[in-house]
Amino acid sequence: MTTSSVIIVGAGPVGLFLALRLTQLGIRVTVLERDENNPPVPRALGYFGAAMFALQRAGIWEDVRDRGPTFGDLGWRKLAKDNADGSKAWGDEIAYWNIAATTPFKKGEPGWGMVIMGQDQLRSILIPKIKESGLADFQWGYALESLTQDGDSVTIQALDSKGGKKTFTADFVAAADGGKSVTRKQLGVKLDGFTWPETIISSDVRLDLDIPGRTGVNYIIDPVNWGFFCPLEYQRTDGPTLYRVNFPMSDEEMKPENFERVVREKFDITVPGPRPLKYDVVRQTPYRVHQRLAPTMNVGRVCLVGDAAHLNAVSDVHSTTIILTLTKLTFA
Repeated sequence: MTTSSVIIVGAGPVGLFLALRLTQLGIRVTVLERDENNPPVPRALGYFGAAMFALQRAGIWEDVRDRGPTFGDLGWRKLAKDNADGSKAWGDEIAYWNIAATTPFKKGEPGWGMVIMGQDQLRSILIPKIKESGLADFQWGYALESLTQDGDSVTIQALDSKGGKKTFTADFVAAADGGKSVTRKQLGVKLDGFTWPETIISSDVRLDLDIPGRTGVNYIIDPVNWGFFCPLEYQRTDGPTLYRVNFPMSDEEMKPENFERVVREKFDITVPGPRPLKYDVVRQTPYRVHQRLAPTMNVGRVCLVGDAAHLNAVSDVHSTTIILTLTKLTFA
């Protein structure tokens, strides 16, 4: 049996950030993660406002800031339009927001604009910092099977991929095991709300694509082919720039026999630039968008955090909710 002050279930960015802050307070933690090798996937990428100051308090602000670009301007625009030569241009701008215009902070300081960095890179910053404390025990490849608690402690039974079992006990448990949280289900807590019908395809893709005018981050407003474009690095001069590109697909389009063809069509419809379009998909993942919230975020000595507690379209800096809402208002 392994004993610690806090067991954190899930080694995503929320669970790891919590582990860092607890160890900085001298609290011993055990981190359980079901995946032995967590591959990078295109999910959340933006840090702004209060998140920046949280990163600063944790002592990792500069590490995050220096890993990616910082933008102060967001744009909402129409779908890419056809040029006479067969290429496509950025669609006309519908709305513009300079999120840094009224801030007293300077570029490079917490509070200015939005820093862009994939959450997989945040994990690579957090894990070494946590290990340096000497107060963390990482258990990779172990998934929660069952949980019991009394007035003094919480006990977890965890299984590895081969059926091996371990028992862990702690004063408290933090459930950071995502929207399908096994911990939350063990507690009998449901996520109230709804799920949008579309599946979002999120791609990290290399493109020869210029940022349009004044906006670094761009949301595409269209009744069918809405989407999201965000550079994951400053514009390169020695080759294609890595972008995050998101677009929706229906259940019919998601069928295996249709998927690859539809993805190619979506890129051709939405991405500005010369034709035939050239791009290189580095990684790609589908996900659903939810508006759901747990009626309570703690039961006894167990606390729900991150997506285990609320699925409120946090991926890609709330872009999907913004696009869905504006699209349905604009084209209703």
